[in-house]
Amino acid sequence: MARFYERMMVDDVIGYIFTHYAKINLDTHLPILSDFWETILFEKPVYKRGPKAMNVHIDLAKMCRLEISILTVGCFCSTQLWTSFSQAS
Repeated sequence: MARFYERMMVDDVIGYIFTHYAKINLDTHLPILSDFWETILFEKPVYKRGPKAMNVHIDLAKMCRLEISILTVGCFCSTQLWTSFSQAS
């Protein structure tokens, strides 16, 4: 997973989102990403930030003017995350 995100950060098409807008530190953000995807993909409720934490991604999408297909994936993940939290409660 680390390699995937490392490659995304230097990608010619979307890398600027991570370096210019989000300015993420991959060393500190990777554990958060790992928890998020483990919750989404394996339905293990290890991501504890809650669905509102996804708002930062929506704000980034507005700043970067991402294509609708990318936003749709983000909305799908937010919906799945919310469902995971709702069922875990």
